[in-house]
Amino acid sequence: MGLDIFYNVDNDEDIFTFEYITDDELKKHHELSRTFANLMSRKNVISENEKTELDQISRITGIDLSSIIYLDEIPDPDEFQEILEYDPEYYEEQKAEYEIQRRKIENNLDEVSSKITGLIEKLKEKEDLYRLLAPASFDSLNNSAYFKKENNRGDNFYADLNNFKNFMDYARAKGTKTIWFRYS
Repeated sequence: MGLDIFYNVDNDEDIFTFEYITDDELKKHHELSRTFANLMSRKNVISENEKTELDQISRITGIDLSSIIYLDEIPDPDEFQEILEYDPEYYEEQKAEYEIQRRKIENNLDEVSSKITGLIEKLKEKEDLYRLLAPASFDSLNNSAYFKKENNRGDNFYADLNNFKNFMDYARAKGTKTIWFRYS
């Protein structure tokens, strides 16, 4: 068992159709690895005096990744109904927080896509990232394998970036304007 990361979009019903869900070949070009899920949540794991890998990559490439780093901080609206049953006052607080976070990412697909595309291009010019990243006191990502351009497993940062870009291209063609992540 591990942490899985999934896309959320503003038009889920147009994207995650029966055809999409059952098309393994299509999904293979969109799936993000569990290591990517761990990468996205690193800001909650490493000590405050260390920089996350995404912060370091932003510095190394000169690309501001802040619009990507916080894609996992949008509350899940489906959880609100459960909260409402147990604590109506907390529900109102969470609903207000959700609206604030949602407005921050509204219509973000083009910006996020542009950042990922730029990152892919910049990384082509760089040596393996694992050689450029400062080691963290807690390396749950196995940096030397995950940030290597070529590895035997085929699941690495570069593959995740390409799959993320592929999904955004697919979603844009279906009318998506907003994207964020959820964990399971």
